Amino acid sequence: MSKTYSASPALSMSNKSLTVLLLATLVSTKAHALENTLDNAAFTGFQIDTRGQYLAYGALRRYLKEPDRPVVPFVQLFALEQRFYTRSDNQLLPGQLTQIAPTVGLKKEIDGLDLQVSAGPSFLISHLESLLELENETSIRHKKTTYRVGYTGSGYAQYWTGSHGLEALVSYTNLERIVYGRARWFYAEYETDGGTPITPGLEVLGVGNSEFHQVYAGALLQTEIKKVELLLKGGYQNNSTFHGGGYGGVEVYVRF
Repeated sequence: MSKTYSASPALSMSNKSLTVLLLATLVSTKAHALENTLDNAAFTGFQIDTRGQYLAYGALRRYLKEPDRPVVPFVQLFALEQRFYTRSDNQLLPGQLTQIAPTVGLKKEIDGLDLQVSAGPSFLISHLESLLELENETSIRHKKTTYRVGYTGSGYAQYWTGSHGLEALVSYTNLERIVYGRARWFYAEYETDGGTPITPGLEVLGVGNSEFHQVYAGALLQTEIKKVELLLKGGYQNNSTFHGGGYGGVEVYVRF
């Protein structure tokens, strides 16, 4: 039975950091904790905060060799859309990001320890609004669309001992030098009368650069029916632009 998900965070930030934050979260990894299988997979997720900002993503992953190889390569295609707000002169300005990232990676398992690294280009389209000051001391909203290309790299580790599962993910993007990190803990001990697993957990996430930072802390609840896995999450977030608030989300993972 597999036990964990990875997802993509990031909902609000400063103007300068908005167009690049998600480049740090492109390598959405999925490890199979309790069996040595390498199923291809499709996965998707949705996260929204109490300010109406949201993130939706989807991905396809394919392994290129059999699981008995010591190191197994994989390819992945990742796409997302994000809705957010920035603040200028006490006004909230909407923005939207669309992103596609093809990545390649390597996976290795060592006695319950799953290690993964991956990298690839990132193609980003951003739609942002800003305020333009006029000579009569009034301002108007200006819409701007930009296209950017960068690269991202990521490392992932997961380890299970008994009923306890730990995972860590760290990634970096060259655009604006964004660093993202996440840690999760799972406790796989409960199940329903029908044998369906119920796995609670906790997560802590952080993202930022020299000008912006954002931190999440929340609870997780995961279940699995055949090759379909469902995870619910929610908790508290704090960032340097909008300060505190709540967040919630759902992740779905399908192996084939």
